[in-house]
Amino acid sequence: MNFTTMSVLISDGQVKDYTGFMIARANNSTLAGGNSGGYLISHYFTNCLMDNQLIGTIYGYPGNEIYLRNCTLHNGIFYGQRVTAIPISVRDCSYDGVALYVTDSYSSNPTYTDYDYNAYTNATDPFPIGGSHDQNSVVFNWQSGPLGRFYLPSTSTLIDAGTPMPIWLVFTISPRRPIHIL
Repeated sequence: MNFTTMSVLISDGQVKDYTGFMIARANNSTLAGGNSGGYLISHYFTNCLMDNQLIGTIYGYPGNEIYLRNCTLHNGIFYGQRVTAIPISVRDCSYDGVALYVTDSYSSNPTYTDYDYNAYTNATDPFPIGGSHDQNSVVFNWQSGPLGRFYLPSTSTLIDAGTPMPIWLVFTISPRRPIHIL
């Protein structure tokens, strides 16, 4: 899906498998409420807003993976509880009020786990591996803008703090200047 908004109640599944294989691909989209996770699911999300969302995997099967780039997770849960060696890669994402459950037998193995250039409200790094370029103890101070309520002010310490090759958010403070939060 591209430029899509999905909204459901917190207990409903938006993108959820029930012991069947599933691949979820989203770009420039919003997922609000609900659960986007499961047992045999792969996530490929780029530049997505996940508001009050549960997202992750609690099992994993060879061929599955979780891949998040330049996503904003607000008030939800991110979980990576693998029993099979599947890759989880999360970069350039922001976690505001998100509970993180990312400890399993593969969470410290760099072959299967990659977290870096993320921002979060926690004072300590919630990720078991990587994160040497993360921004912690962040106060996001979200502002309302023409496309919603998740804009950073122009004075934010997160602007241009991401990977060396920037990924630009669709959301901007002004129509002329893209904001790179991570």
